[in-house]
Amino acid sequence: MIPTLIEQDVRKGKARFRTFQTGVGGQSILIVPPNSYIVIYQYTFIPAGGGYIGTTLPTFTPNNTIDSPLREFMLQQVSFLASSGFFPFMHHQQLQSRFLSSSNNRAVVECMGQKEDVYIISDSDVAITCGLVDKIEQSANSVIPVTNKTPAGLTYGGSTADINTETIFSPNAAHPISLVQPSVVQFEDYGLGGVPGNPSDQAFAIPDAIAGLIDPSDFIRNQTSQQDILNNAAQHYYLNVKYALYTDQVPEQLG
Repeated sequence: MIPTLIEQDVRKGKARFRTFQTGVGGQSILIVPPNSYIVIYQYTFIPAGGGYIGTTLPTFTPNNTIDSPLREFMLQQVSFLASSGFFPFMHHQQLQSRFLSSSNNRAVVECMGQKEDVYIISDSDVAITCGLVDKIEQSANSVIPVTNKTPAGLTYGGSTADINTETIFSPNAAHPISLVQPSVVQFEDYGLGGVPGNPSDQAFAIPDAIAGLIDPSDFIRNQTSQQDILNNAAQHYYLNVKYALYTDQVPEQLG
């Protein structure tokens, strides 16, 4: 639903309603005209993998996981790189097996449209990236102390829980992202040593064809050489971005 203030601006002629629909490939650019800015307020994401039927292993134990390539479709990321910052969003997909034969543990990715409300301002072109996230590496874990930000009884501070403190996303990339927890800022206050290389306070994957952010269409192409499968529209992802276009400079209170 269009926000009230943006709807009022459209009615008054201060802004124009626009949509940007993309898909199939992993990289798109939303062009912002010169001397203008946009406000992205919502997107609808249809994940990749529709119509693909794979298998899961017969019994659930710690050593049994969902088979590849079905597994790679289960976690997908959409990100926006705008003049106001970088905004990543993770989407976890459900598996549907109710209408399939259970004798060989078949399942299909449930690719329903997922709507997200956002508020992203940009006076320059916006890079939109989508991909599959398959692997992480839990590289460090520790018991954290009681601090003014991690009080005992309300958080894990002072507990015996050995929580994860560093997670590497896209572990095969040349310079993988290290998600640092509890916080990159004042990391030493938690007695965890120095901050690792390429630290981040957000969880997101970066492009890497082996185990990072994987282009969905490239992944599908590597699974089959059959052109009819590659050309199956439902296999690929789609994204519809709703935004308002303002032919003016970004007001200071918005930037």
